[in-house]
Amino acid sequence: MMKKYLLLILLCVFALQYALAQDNTIKIKDFYLNEFDNTANTHGTIVYDENNGEKCALIKIRTNVQGFSFNAGFLGITKTEQKIGEVWVYVPQGVKKLTIAHPTLATLEYNFPTGQVERARTYIMVLEAKEAVDMIVEDDSKKGILKFNVIPVNANVTVNSVPLALDTAGNGELELFYGRHAYKVTAEDYHPVSGRVRINDNQKEQTVNIRLKQNYGWLKIQFSEYMDSTAKVFIDGHELNHRDKDSIKITSGQYTFEVKSPLYNTYQTTLNILDSTLTPLYVKMYAQYGTVRFKADNTSHIYCDSTYLGQGSWEGKLPTGQHIIECRAEGHIPSVKEIEVTRLSVTEHFLSNPTPIYGIIDINSTPEGADVYIDGALVGKTPLTKGNVLIGKRNITLISSGFSAEHAVLEVFKDSVSKAEYTLSNKMFVQINTTPENCKLVIDDNEVGTTPYADTIAAGEHLIEISHTKRYKPINKTIIIDGDNTNLTFELKKNFVRKNEFYIEGVYSMSADAILGVSMGLYLGNFNIEGGALLPKEPSETIYWNPIINNNPLSSSESASYAPTHYYGKIGYGIPLSRNFRITPQVGMQVTSLYIDEGSTSYGEQANRTSCTVSARMNFAFAPFMGICITPEYRIPVKDSEGYKIISDLLPTIQGYNNGFNINLGLYIFL
Repeated sequence: MMKKYLLLILLCVFALQYALAQDNTIKIKDFYLNEFDNTANTHGTIVYDENNGEKCALIKIRTNVQGFSFNAGFLGITKTEQKIGEVWVYVPQGVKKLTIAHPTLATLEYNFPTGQVERARTYIMVLEAKEAVDMIVEDDSKKGILKFNVIPVNANVTVNSVPLALDTAGNGELELFYGRHAYKVTAEDYHPVSGRVRINDNQKEQTVNIRLKQNYGWLKIQFSEYMDSTAKVFIDGHELNHRDKDSIKITSGQYTFEVKSPLYNTYQTTLNILDSTLTPLYVKMYAQYGTVRFKADNTSHIYCDSTYLGQGSWEGKLPTGQHIIECRAEGHIPSVKEIEVTRLSVTEHFLSNPTPIYGIIDINSTPEGADVYIDGALVGKTPLTKGNVLIGKRNITLISSGFSAEHAVLEVFKDSVSKAEYTLSNKMFVQINTTPENCKLVIDDNEVGTTPYADTIAAGEHLIEISHTKRYKPINKTIIIDGDNTNLTFELKKNFVRKNEFYIEGVYSMSADAILGVSMGLYLGNFNIEGGALLPKEPSETIYWNPIINNNPLSSSESASYAPTHYYGKIGYGIPLSRNFRITPQVGMQVTSLYIDEGSTSYGEQANRTSCTVSARMNFAFAPFMGICITPEYRIPVKDSEGYKIISDLLPTIQGYNNGFNINLGLYIFL
């Protein structure tokens, strides 16, 4: 009886272990492409493959269990994001399967039923997982401390299926009941480690030190120096980008490598990528090409096996073997030549010209006598019948004086007559542009609008007037509208001479009695008013005075020297002669005052002379705000004060002040 009970107990234990093992599994309940989910192709949730820059595919894994790690083989996982109820796994295009691992669950390798995933598409995976806890509590009244020290520090650690947080140094700890406890340590690109630990001492901490082994190695590819740079490298059928990196990170395992180039033999080998190991791969390929030069007529297009090479001539490499070379041209029968290229040969071939195919054209026009151009070449006047015209679509242009040019396409057929008749119009579509825009446009005394202007007008001569504001010089000219002159552009020059203008001028006088001065003036509707002053160049000679009191001369004498200051005002009328140059006849008055520059007397102070002036102000504006000025003038004295008369009698130089011909030079700014 005891044996029966013992056997029953053993069967129950085995059944319980089997049930726990069955619960401790991963199942994929569904996998499909969601045509209506654009997450993988929406700004903000797009992830790009760092190898080729293309958009990744997104697999949304729906599960209520956390702690999964994923592996997509050689192509790798680009990015993983934990969402609420989902894990988003971004993978490159071409991934066909996914390995799913969990610290406490069995590892599952799942092949996609849809085949390889496509770029920028979103897939849904429904994952079902049940966790069984491998834990035996021996004494729930006592606890001990369990510590972990893990490398790498970003690893995932679970104890009894419960995640354990690690600090930045990879350390973590927790308090557990006495008994047996299961742990598992996983990290992306590393082999997982699992085990059990027994806690039975509350006085002594237990530490588990784990260093995960890398589950990847590196590949270094070296190519033959002479290998063509267009060769492509494939790993397990997937093209490898960035092949020239110093080392390429690859998940450990066995792979098939292929290198293909149209000009070399295909290289193939199998390699084992070992953990934490740099595996060198030296690719030596042998050339399977020859160098070929082709020469043909400059208008001929050269093709090799229906692939376009170039026009007129070509030199390059072709794979070994037989090739069909053609010279093609529109409206011609191609010339064909078969060549054989041998390994590393250098050959030159002269190709025959293609044979032209001709048709006949019959062209008439209203009015007759129009020049006929075929593909830009003048061939005669209408009515025109011409043979030896290449077949195909020919560009026909008819031009006649006083009429709009006619452009058409005429298809010419072999050994037949292609007829066409055209009516020329004397109306032409004309475009008129100006700088600046928005100019008033007048054609033949009719205001038609502002520029830019586009409309149809009759061919022939037309008088146009283009004007803008007063700041620009208007354009008045005759234009001819014909087939070669329908797009016209005009530039209006800035008019620096304006009817209304204020200016300030620095003056250099060439007279003997003055040198520098300043003037201000104003133009209002070309009417000019100007005023200014000239400062003395130097004082006169010294005059000695003997004062007389009660008809008795004093024994002491006084002396003084005199300097003139000129004040003037003018009026005139400006006559613009160009957009830069203007002459302004002026009349005015100029007053010269003498003041004592040095001396002890007051005799003669403020002696003055008044003169009439006649001048011509000639100004040239060389910039929108600045110009130079020359003003010749003649001064005629009309009144001298008594003091001025006495002083000028004593000093003849003063007699010449404000008298006779003078020229003023100026530099002015204007607004």
